[in-house]
This record gives sequence, structure tokens and C-alpha cells, in this order.
Amino acid sequence: ARAEAATVEVKAPPLAGRPADYTGAIGRFTIKASAKPKRVELGQPITLTIAIEGTPVEGIGGPDLGGQPELASRFDFAGGDLPGDVERPGAKVFRRAIFPRVVGEQTIPPIHWSYFDTRREQYISLSTDPISITVDAPSGDLAAVGEFDPLRAEQRTSQLTVLREGISPNYVNVHQLLANQSAEWISSPAPFYATLVLPPLTWVATLLATRRRARYQSDRGLARRRKALRSGRVRVERAMREPTPQARAQALADAFTEYLSHRFDLPPGTLTPAEAHDLIVGRVNDEATAREVATFLAECDAMRFAPSGGRSFEGDQASSRVVSWMRRLERNGR
Repeated sequence: ARAEAATVEVKAPPLAGRPADYTGAIGRFTIKASAKPKRVELGQPITLTIAIEGTPVEGIGGPDLGGQPELASRFDFAGGDLPGDVERPGAKVFRRAIFPRVVGEQTIPPIHWSYFDTRREQYISLSTDPISITVDAPSGDLAAVGEFDPLRAEQRTSQLTVLREGISPNYVNVHQLLANQSAEWISSPAPFYATLVLPPLTWVATLLATRRRARYQSDRGLARRRKALRSGRVRVERAMREPTPQARAQALADAFTEYLSHRFDLPPGTLTPAEAHDLIVGRVNDEATAREVATFLAECDAMRFAPSGGRSFEGDQASSRVVSWMRRLERNGR
């Protein structure tokens, strides 16, 4: 027996009416976007996650973020194609770190993406919902990176102070006045030397501050690395105030993986025990610390999914271990 030949006509998506943001997707899809965290300091990254669900998702490309005018005008981010991963059947997830440009209440604008619907035989344009975020001014040494705030500058302006004392009006002899001033300088030389020493010191301090501000503005990763230990210790102290061992284990794991992301200038996100091990070995070449960290993160995962034997997270021993690893990486990391 022999079946009759079947004729198949393959059509390309039409050029007429093709949207500018079309990247070649054919099928039927939906799109959603999320951002984490929603409150950051200026200069810190936000992970923008875009999930596209439908059929088929294996070969589709993500939105062209560079072609989104509103997003490009409010945030800085790396250019190029947006890599994605199929994290569950029928869903492909795309992530990119974006950096807010202005302090205050901000909005991540809708992300536009189009596909060709084979049933309707027409292009469909999708948009995500806007996301509200809060951008705080940099704290500590990073304050120089922030935008200029006219209101705050006006509040810091020095006020004039009325003084009741001044040059005595009783001096009528100029030579006597100059002689008295010379006598004061001789009897008290400290002001004289201060006028010689303070201007150079002030100039050096201003030069160092200007150079440091320029480094922070040109290298945002430097700002993250400098504050990694400080922010990590704050999160560890906060984690130990969680009410249950399970919650403390999860918070400690998140605190340490976030520290690793800041310390080695990686996109924010949770690291698996194996990823943390390979990262420490590759950047620090400390196999012992890498094994300890991987074991600890595995214990934290076990507490989440099989909460038994939480004695390790009852006292301060776990937090001390996490802080000691952070200090060790600060000494040896690069």
C-alpha cells in the first residue's frame, strides 16, 4: 500500500502590518513582567523578569529592551539580545539587570512584544503592566553618586549669624592696631600655622573625594563591592530575628547569596549550593571555604523542604559562621 503524497504550503509571516518590535515569534502567547527588589538605592540593580507563556516557546526571542523608548530613558542596562530559559513547560523566562537613573518614586514602563497568530493570521501586540518601584538616595560613601536635590540643598544652606563682637571701634591709631595684632600672633602661633597647613590639607581632601566620586560614577560595580560586607551583616542580623528556624535558615541563605552577588558584581538572584561553591573556588581559590558554604546552603534548603533538626539555627552559631565567611572572602576575594 502506498499513501498519496500530501502537499504542504509553508508561508512566512506577512510583511504588511508587521510591528517594529516583532522578533519572529509564531503561535499564541501571553506575557508578564515582574521586578525584584522594588526598593533600591541609586546605583543598585533591579532584576527585571519577563515571562512569555504559550506554544511553542523553545525558539522564541525575548523583547528588544533597547527598542523600548520609555524604559531606555529611565533606566540603564546592557544592550544586546535578551537570553532566556525554558523554566517550565510552555513558559520561557527572560531576565536583565536594570539601573534606575533618578531618585524617587519610579515606574518601570510596560514592555511591548508582538507575535504572529496563525489562527487569526494577524500580528498581536502584547504589553506588560507597569511596575512601581522606589529609588532611595545612596547612603554612606555612595551619597556623591546621587542626583542633585534642590530642596535638600536649600535646607542645608548655612544661615547668617549676627555677632555682637568684631573690630573694636576704639582704635584710632593704625600702628597701635597692627602692633597688637603682631603681639597676638607671637604669643599664640597656632592660628598662624593653621593658616599654612589647612589649605593644602583641604586641597588634598577635595582631590581624593573628587577622584572617589569619579570612580563610583564610572564603575557602579565598585560601589556594590565596597558595601557588600556592610549590607550583608545587616541582613544577617535581621535574619536572626525571624521567629522560626525555617525562616532563619532561609533568611541567612538569602543574605549570604546576596553578599556573593554584591562582592563579585553578579546579577542579583539566588545561587544554588553548587553555584556558590564554583564561584568561591573560581574567584578566591579557597576550596575549604567553598565546601563549608555549599554544605551550609544545602542545610538551609533542607530546612525549607524537610524542616527537622533545626537546632543549628537556634542560637548565634549560624550567623557567626556566615559573617566569618564574608570576612574571609573580603580578605582574599578579588
